[in-house]
Amino acid sequence: MTKNTRSKNSQINDSCLVTSLSVENFREIIEETVKTRTNELLENIQCLLKEVSDLKEQVRLLTDVNDGTLKPRKDRDEESFEHLQDDLLNDFFKSAIEDKSEANNQNTIIVSNQKIDKKKRRLEVKIPERQKNTQQRQSIVKKKQKNAIIGNGDADLNFAGAARRIWLHLGRVRANTKVEDVDKFLKNKCPNKEFIIESLSHDTQRNGSFKIGADMDLKDILYSANFWPVGVSISRFNFFRNKHQPQTISNN
Repeated sequence: MTKNTRSKNSQINDSCLVTSLSVENFREIIEETVKTRTNELLENIQCLLKEVSDLKEQVRLLTDVNDGTLKPRKDRDEESFEHLQDDLLNDFFKSAIEDKSEANNQNTIIVSNQKIDKKKRRLEVKIPERQKNTQQRQSIVKKKQKNAIIGNGDADLNFAGAARRIWLHLGRVRANTKVEDVDKFLKNKCPNKEFIIESLSHDTQRNGSFKIGADMDLKDILYSANFWPVGVSISRFNFFRNKHQPQTISNN
């Protein structure tokens, strides 16, 4: 082999070595860049997750306060989402304390970091006395109905349960209308049916009113507006209060 040939081969080998080193270095640079960029993205993701968590906490607090709003804040990074205006909390957070610094005192009321019972945040709903009494009466009636036992034994000729009836309040009837007049009207409309009618009027100068008992199978008929004369009112009779209770009447 000549000297020139050996020189050329040496140059080729050196060129291949340089190329190999360049590729290897390029690969390392790419890997390092990818690693660095990946770490940056992970950090950004963590920051975004924290912001989402903070926003969820803010929404939860605003939901608890209902009609409250957040006080203006000077520095979002320094103040947490739990720093709410005390007067907007309607005295529900008893552990709220004022920040002693003058700057913060003008902008916010700091809520104590102590664990707050969610039950204390609930609004106190004041139920009107009349509605409260009605709910108590309905509760008593439901309990009685729940505890009632209906007999289903053998029939007895001398002793039997009374037939179920519906009881209605007939109001806004023309003055001086008598029980006989109402009974005649009902029997003309419903032949072969018996009715229990009691006058509730005490003043003959005012509109008359009656308590009516009828068979249960007449319920749909008697609660139809077309069944009654124009102007009278029909509602369910409330024995507990000894007065009527409004009930919807169909127009069929």
